[in-house]
Amino acid sequence: MIFKNYLKLIRFDNYVKNILILLPAFFQPQLLVNYYQDLIILFVVFSLVSSVGYVVNDLADKESDMLHPQKKTRPIASGAIQISNAYFILILLIISVIFFSYFLGFDKVNIIYLYLALNLIYTFFLKNIAIFDVCILSIFYTLRIVLGAIIINTELSVWLISFSYLFFLNLSSIKRLLDINQNNTYNENNKTVYKNYSNSNLKLLKILIPIFFICSLAVLLVYIVSYNQIFENKLYGLIFLLIIFFWNLRIIKKAYNNDISCDPISYILKDKFTYFYCSIGIILISFFYIF
Repeated sequence: MIFKNYLKLIRFDNYVKNILILLPAFFQPQLLVNYYQDLIILFVVFSLVSSVGYVVNDLADKESDMLHPQKKTRPIASGAIQISNAYFILILLIISVIFFSYFLGFDKVNIIYLYLALNLIYTFFLKNIAIFDVCILSIFYTLRIVLGAIIINTELSVWLISFSYLFFLNLSSIKRLLDINQNNTYNENNKTVYKNYSNSNLKLLKILIPIFFICSLAVLLVYIVSYNQIFENKLYGLIFLLIIFFWNLRIIKKAYNNDISCDPISYILKDKFTYFYCSIGIILISFFYIF
């Protein structure tokens, strides 16, 4: 039980998000084979750096987390892990990051430290700025993909970076909407709905979610039709776009209907339709390389 609390503290279950690092190599299998060792080390380093950010965040937000219906169960807020022990884990994580960075090469992990610095700035200064906070969250996701491309020495087109940012801007906005929905202190008579989100900010967020979604698909469509460097057969690319469309549309619908009561990442990982659409995507990529 104690070990489980520490895994919860470092958000071990969130490490799955770092699979995004492998995305650039996923479309280039030969590079995945050539750089698999560096990619594995990068995954470990980035996961540890992410945990540093999570622990710092929980230490900084202890008081507010204690008043939140879901976050009050976090190890620090609930008292399951003492503050002194949390600082010990934080120091241990930092030492581990430096250790594994040595094997990868410090010149290759500069952007990871940029991520950590941005994460800390977000935690202490930017996370309570309505709407702007989701813009920063989407940068965190996009940096994972950029890191993966740097490690395998390949370039990402401005179109794919733009798609990634807009797509994760959509998902980050959905996450914030779910945070608001999960907050049972919601009261329409109050000016503040969640953190610094007012009712007008909430309405704006609901408008922006589909806009970000449509813009991301529009960018991907232009890339597939005019600048495609991944799918030799554009039909495969269009099918890939449709997979993303139907999957994300379902998540948006459930978020708007308040049908998701847990963390969105946890929901996505447990959602059978996520695996259904992923299976279609994997089959699609397999056919692309076979035929």
